[in-house]
Amino acid sequence: MAKARVFHLNKGLVSLGLFLAMCWMSTQVYADIAPVKIDNARLRLLAGGLPLAGYFTLTNTGDRDVRLVGAYGPAFRRIMLHQSKSVNGMEKMVMVKAITVKPGEKVVFAPGGYHLMMWRLEPLKVDQTTPVTLKFADGKTKTAAFRIGGPATE
Repeated sequence: MAKARVFHLNKGLVSLGLFLAMCWMSTQVYADIAPVKIDNARLRLLAGGLPLAGYFTLTNTGDRDVRLVGAYGPAFRRIMLHQSKSVNGMEKMVMVKAITVKPGEKVVFAPGGYHLMMWRLEPLKVDQTTPVTLKFADGKTKTAAFRIGGPATE
């Protein structure tokens, strides 16, 4: 009799586990459908463990504004949105909390403008790729493979 109870308890736990896994997977699939396109995704690798710079073009393919609020990737301890600005004749990098992209418009992340500042967790090599996921204010995400280039990467 005790064996039957254990069997039913285990069957119930397995069913619950499968249900929770399916719920988690459905939220992951839904979350990665931000109405954006990421092109020309690349990283500039600097020597000596300095942070990397991430560049790409972000196009809003939807019919509403999208607000980029952050990024993350398995190879990085921290990624921040930054913008290079000229302030009183001095070049300066400032942290940006969000970047809004209107429907049908694009924002270019490039040297001298918007970029990602990325502190790595693991060694990276030129010509390999690493995934980076962009986070949006509505909770949606979009992941792209970023190609790693050397210090001259624009």
